[in-house]
Amino acid sequence: MQAPEFYIPIDTEISQFLLHLRTHPRTILSAKFGDGKSYFLDKFAKDSAVEEEFKIIKIYPINYQVVGDNDIFTLLKYDVLLQLLVENMVGDQTIHGVFDGQEDGAKILTALFDGFAKVDPSPKAQIPAATLKLFKSIACISEKRQIWRGGNRATRTLLQKLEKTSPLYLEDSTTKLIRQSLDDWRKHSGKKVVLVVEDLDRLDPMHLFRILNVFSAHMDYIYRNGDTPTDTLVGSRFGFDSIVFVLEYENLKRLFTHFYGDETSFDGYISKFIPRGYFTYSLRKSANSFFFENISRITGVDQAHVSILLDLIIKDISLRDMAYAVKDVEAQVSLHSEPARNYDFLLMVAIMMRLGMGTTSIVNACELLFRKDPIAFVRYIIDFTYLDGFSDQKGMLKTDASTMYYVSGRSYIDGSADIGRISPVPDNMRKLDIQQFVTRLLGYVLP
Repeated sequence: MQAPEFYIPIDTEISQFLLHLRTHPRTILSAKFGDGKSYFLDKFAKDSAVEEEFKIIKIYPINYQVVGDNDIFTLLKYDVLLQLLVENMVGDQTIHGVFDGQEDGAKILTALFDGFAKVDPSPKAQIPAATLKLFKSIACISEKRQIWRGGNRATRTLLQKLEKTSPLYLEDSTTKLIRQSLDDWRKHSGKKVVLVVEDLDRLDPMHLFRILNVFSAHMDYIYRNGDTPTDTLVGSRFGFDSIVFVLEYENLKRLFTHFYGDETSFDGYISKFIPRGYFTYSLRKSANSFFFENISRITGVDQAHVSILLDLIIKDISLRDMAYAVKDVEAQVSLHSEPARNYDFLLMVAIMMRLGMGTTSIVNACELLFRKDPIAFVRYIIDFTYLDGFSDQKGMLKTDASTMYYVSGRSYIDGSADIGRISPVPDNMRKLDIQQFVTRLLGYVLP
C-alpha cells in the first residue's frame, strides 16, 4: 500500500505556541535534536490562525562564515534584509526615503549584494525584479551629495567615526531600511512580525554565544537611547515585534556552564533574552505513534508489533529518518504479492534497512517478535514458505520440535493468512532458522 504523506497532526501544539507567542515577545523554542523543531515551525507559520496575526521571518545563522562580533551583526543585518526582500516586504517609497540623499549609492549597493551573497546559499531566495530595479537606481545617486547637512562639524565627524568603528550601536542605512520597512508593512497589513533565528543548535558554541551576545547588544541599545523596552519594542534594534531563538534550552545551559564556568549565573544571562520563560516542544511521542501507524498501514504489521521490531532503535530515529523510511518503499522490493499471497512483511524489512538496521539487528528484532507473539510472526512470514528455500514442505512451517504452522484460511479483506497449528511434527522436517530466513529475505530488497 502506498504510504500517505508523512504529516503528523500538531494542532494542539500550534495553538499552545500561538498563545505563548502572544505573551512572550522574546522566547526560546526548546526541543532536542530530531524532535521536529523545524517541522513544527513550518506548520506553525502556515497555520491560518497564525497567518491572520503574525508574519514569520526566518534566518539561519548556520550559513554565516563569521570572524568577530561586528561581522556577525553585519551578516545578521544583511540576512534579515534579504528575507524581507524575498517576502516582498520592502516598499519602493521606503527604499527611496531611506537612501535618497546618501553620498555613495554605488558603494552601498556593492555592500548590500556582497552581504546577500554571504548569507544566501539557496537559489530559491530570489529578490523580486521590481525591487532589484529600484535598488539599481540607487547606484546612480551622486557621490558628491552631503550626508550630514547643518549642525556642528565636530559632532558630524565624531558620528561618522563612531559609525565606522561601532556599527553595533548606530543605525546605518541598512538597519534603518529594515526598521522602516517593518513599520510600513505592519501599518499596511495590521500584523505583527516575528523573527525566528533557526538552527542555533548546529552552531559551534563560540559562534552560538556570539550570535546571542549580538542580540544582547541590541537590547542594550534601547537603554543607550534612553528608551524603556516595551512589549512592542522587544529590545531589538531591527524593530521586530517578537524574536524566537530555536535551540535546546538545557543544552544551552550546559554549554554556558562549560564556557563561562560554574560560578557564572546562567539564569542572569538568559533572563536578558527570555525574561518570561521559554516554550518546550517535543514531537517524539506523537511522531512515534504516527510512524508506527503509517508502517502498519503499509505493511499490514500490527502497530504493537512494529513497536517491538523497532524497539532498539526508535529513540534514535529523527523525523527526517521516519519520512524517508516510508517514502516510496514499495519501489525498493523486487517481490510483489500474487493472488492469495501476502508478501508485505518484505516492506517491513525494507523499512528496517532504511533506518540503518543491519542483518544482525533485523534478525534480533524478528526473534524478539517471535518470542513475544509466535502466531503473529508466523502469519507475517508464512507466505514466504511458498518460495524455494524457505521451507522443506510448502505451506508448512516448523518452528520447534513440537510445533508446525500452516495456512488454514485467508482474510477476504487483505489476503492475510489464518494460521493453524499441528502437533506433533515430523522429526525429519527442518525447523525455521530465523537468521537464515532474514538473510534470504534481504535478497529481495534492492539497494
